[in-house]
Amino acid sequence: MEETHKRPSYALVAGVMRLLVTLILILATSGCSRGTFRKSMYPEAIFHTVQYPGETLGIISAWYTGTPKNWKVLRDQNSEIDYRRLQIGDEVYIPSELIKRRRPLTPVFVTSLSKKESKPIQVAKKPSNEIKESEEIATPVVAAPPPVVVEEAHEEEQQELLSETRDELLRSLLESE
Repeated sequence: MEETHKRPSYALVAGVMRLLVTLILILATSGCSRGTFRKSMYPEAIFHTVQYPGETLGIISAWYTGTPKNWKVLRDQNSEIDYRRLQIGDEVYIPSELIKRRRPLTPVFVTSLSKKESKPIQVAKKPSNEIKESEEIATPVVAAPPPVVVEEAHEEEQQELLSETRDELLRSLLESE
């Protein structure tokens, strides 16, 4: 007597495979956040934590990828954060294939490109010591933030990147008009 084996149906195999994939994903992600899971899946990527006021995806992209034009890729890769209002502590995933620089983003780079950069108010001195009642007293000078110490070896590289980034931002603004 000849034994005949029945092949399992395609639907049965597909159902078992879906179940296995679901179980693997549940086990892999149980007890860990999306960021932790992502870090384990992409160890060569950079996970930048927003630290300074004024950081944008364009600034982060310019620093790590060498061009602010990659901000849309970062936006698409980080759908869980509000790219229009980055908050201190937000974590931005930067895919390894885009990375040109691995050193952490510096506050000097951020403040030099940030629109939120505050400038101190300068008050002119009065020629005489006498203040008339009708004259308004000038507003006090807003203190500038303390200077940030930058390693001299990296200062020239930062200045070059700032210059290139400003030029690229201007070109992209002119192209969009």
